Amino acid sequence: MGGMCIQVGCAEFCTEGVRGIAMFTLDDRHKTEVIKKFVVKSTIGNRVHCEFFKDIEYQKELGFYLRK
Repeated sequence: MGGMCIQVGCAEFCTEGVRGIAMFTLDDRHKTEVIKKFVVKSTIGNRVHCEFFKDIEYQKELGFYLRK
């Protein structure tokens, strides 16, 4: 599935279960733009831990970043 951890100025509104959309550009040679839906799983201080929703269409560009 995959996810991300982001640092925010104020995590007050980023409570567990809140949904959102992240838009970012990968640092690959194509500068791939990615749009992912996510749900907040937890917060620790100003760090917000999010999980991506499973996409019907897998974005192969993210594979390198999500492998463990």
